[in-house]
Formats: sequence, structure tokens, C-alpha cells
Amino acid sequence: MSGPRAAQEPGEGAGSTQQRYRGERFGLPESGVGSVPSTARRAVAMLIDCVLAALITGLFTMPDLPRNWSLLTWFLIGVIAVSFFGFTPGMYAIGTLEVLGAEEPSRPGNVPVARNPITWWQSRKKTLYVFYIILTVFIALFFVLKGGGNALNMYLLCMGLGFGAGISVLYITMSAEQFGTNLRASAAISIPNMVRGALPLIILLFKFTRNLFGSYITGGWITGAILFAIAISAAWFTEETFGKDLDFVER
Repeated sequence: MSGPRAAQEPGEGAGSTQQRYRGERFGLPESGVGSVPSTARRAVAMLIDCVLAALITGLFTMPDLPRNWSLLTWFLIGVIAVSFFGFTPGMYAIGTLEVLGAEEPSRPGNVPVARNPITWWQSRKKTLYVFYIILTVFIALFFVLKGGGNALNMYLLCMGLGFGAGISVLYITMSAEQFGTNLRASAAISIPNMVRGALPLIILLFKFTRNLFGSYITGGWITGAILFAIAISAAWFTEETFGKDLDFVER
């Protein structure tokens, strides 16, 4: 019946149920890494997950609206993402990571806390994900709006896709930073050439999906979904380079 007070040491806050900030009773910091996110931040994270679920479902239901099927996608995103990574895409986007099982011995009771030493504005990997989201949104709009419907919308779609294509500069820089100073220049030149060289393979993949589903449109967005899955997986397993000491030599 004593609730959280039962976990306190004798004489520690006896008779007091007040805490100065959310999470203080469990030994969590007031702000920063490991703190309890506000209700507003959680709401924004949930909104991002819902929008993402609607966009993904819309790719399968277009030209019809996703309707309640988006709820199933939202549920699957939550279950799969939390099971494998400990957070949803929305939580990752705004930095409210709650990695399960990441115990911090210095905190009372070994309460699981988030480990996120690099902030949102610093991480190169998160910037990659932002550009992925921009491209995903405008590609989905292109298919849903069937090319825009008029000249103005088509120009706006092309502007959004062109802005999202700016990811090329970031991935070249981040990829080159994976190598030592003796190989970095060669890597910066070779990596974009490897991407361009993958075009024939992408064309073959598109021809395969087009013939399999009997539709240029279906084959196009399925090919794009496969490429995005590969890109996101590659970014996930790539080493973060922000703040990395680049003064080293490959041996």
C-alpha cells in the first residue's frame, strides 16, 4: 500500500510523496539523457509514428485512402521497432529514446535509462534519416497525387524530391569519414561511382518487379521500397562519425 515509498531507504523522504520533477523518485535526471520526456514530446513522437504508418499503408491501398489499415501498420511499427531497437521511429526522431535493458549501475535500483550521448542536432545518422523521411513523403505524394494533377503541384513535388536528393553530399562525406587519411580521398571518389554503377542493377530489379506485378507503378514503388530498406539498414549499422577523431591511418 506504500507504493513507491516502499523502495526508499529508511528515513529517506518518509511521509513525502512529492517530487520536484518527473522521474526524481526513480533516480532519473531532471533533463537531458535519461530524463523522462514530457507529455508533449511523447505526443509528437506518436504523431510521427501515425503519419509514417498512414504513408506506408497508403502505398499499398492507393488510389484509395488507407483508412483503418493504417492502425494495423502503426501497431506493427510499434511492436517490431520496440522489440528490436527499444524505441519507435517517432521516439528516435525527437530523441526520446528508451532503450530497454540499458542499465546504469550508478542509479538507484538500476533503473533502465536511455543512452544517447549525441544530441539530435549533432548526429549525422539522424540527418540521414531526416532526408530519408523527406524523400519518402514526396515520393508517396507523387504516387498518391498521380504526378500532382497540375503543373504547380508537379513543380512542388520536383522541388521536394530535389531537396531530398541533397542527401548525396551527406552520405559521401559520412562514408569517407569511415576511412583513414591515406584512403579518405580515394573513398570520397569511389563511393559515388559505386552508387552510379548500381543503376543497371536497379533497372534489372525494376524490370523484375514490373513483370512480376504487371504494372509500371507497382513495380516502381516496390523497387523504391526495397532500396530504401537497404539504405536505412546501411545507415543503421554505419558508425557515427560526428566528433570522431579523423586523424588516423589505415593499415
